[in-house]
Amino acid sequence: MKSRAPITILFFSLVIIMIGFGIAIPLMPFYVTHFNASGSALGLMMSIYSLMQFVFAPMWGRLSDRIGRKPVLLTGILGYAISFILQGISQNIVQLILSRSLAGIISSATLPTAMAYIADTTSVEDRAKGVGLMGAAMGTGMIFDPLLGWRAD
Repeated sequence: MKSRAPITILFFSLVIIMIGFGIAIPLMPFYVTHFNASGSALGLMMSIYSLMQFVFAPMWGRLSDRIGRKPVLLTGILGYAISFILQGISQNIVQLILSRSLAGIISSATLPTAMAYIADTTSVEDRAKGVGLMGAAMGTGMIFDPLLGWRAD
């Protein structure tokens, strides 16, 4: 690999995105209780994020092919931060579900774009290593997110 800086930035970006995915999971039951919502609302909050990623990732991938990788990555990261602010200031369960949905839509800009960037910037010999590093970033984020979202009452 020619330069490690872009790969390092992508690595930490994906760690943060994956932390964001799971950090809210241990908190969801507390939100449901706080907003006097049902178990169905909890199920919806848990699934909407991943469903939105599944639906919107191909769109972000196509957009990154058309306008470039960096603008889409930056949009995904900035939008993800905004969606977390919206989650934090939600006043009811509907706002929380909508902001969690937005987080899934926006965060799906990062993974396909990061993988495409790896494919664009690495040699054939180093591509598997680059993709493996992105997988390791996602795994690292998934390890630490519940720890950060956990709270003791």
